[in-house]
Amino acid sequence: MVDVIKDVEPQSEIKKPLEAQLTGLTPDYAARILFQSYKHSQGLSGLQRDIFRYIHTIHPTWYMDNEQRKKVEELSEDRIIKYRSSSLHSEADANDIKSVLVDMQSALNYGEDEGRGRGSLVKEVTRCIVERDYASLKLRNGRPRQLPNQNNPATDPWLSFLVYYGLNGNTTHLPELDRMYSDVEKFVTGEGLESLDKKTQAQFAVVMEIYKQKHPGTNINL
Repeated sequence: MVDVIKDVEPQSEIKKPLEAQLTGLTPDYAARILFQSYKHSQGLSGLQRDIFRYIHTIHPTWYMDNEQRKKVEELSEDRIIKYRSSSLHSEADANDIKSVLVDMQSALNYGEDEGRGRGSLVKEVTRCIVERDYASLKLRNGRPRQLPNQNNPATDPWLSFLVYYGLNGNTTHLPELDRMYSDVEKFVTGEGLESLDKKTQAQFAVVMEIYKQKHPGTNINL
């Protein structure tokens, strides 16, 4: 995950007019976004930052000040630490959460810092999802689960985020992430897959093969 840092205050917080701050992004909703970003980044910090950047393209006027960020931290810390431990992921500590929140604040406030538009973001998000699915399903021989049950995505050792949320359109229960996965689906089922590097294309094929083997009779919208 992101390197631990001690001083998490941004070097300079650019002040925006009050009307730009009052945009409906509440600490409670920001905490939901933060929690889901841990789940859907699958432990990949770059994907987690791109999730935040993608959300900025949907809500470019959203703004999180430092006080809001601290409130989100208070709302999120115990839940994220518990989730990371109970789901057998690598553990997240308070410093990690502080660091990710700074990334989230920067991305939601100011968006993309590498000159990429939404299309390029979707391409990179797709590549990262394929990479993480491949790592879990092929390299690790399945996702670690305490009580494996392939009928429940939360306990399915052979869950593919690309298939379940992207191609088959199951909800994440967060509209912004549902839209992101919808864009991923359009990218994959269009001609976007061919624009990915050969390694990612090969990983995609392996993920599809394993998912079909482990979920016989399940349709994949591809």
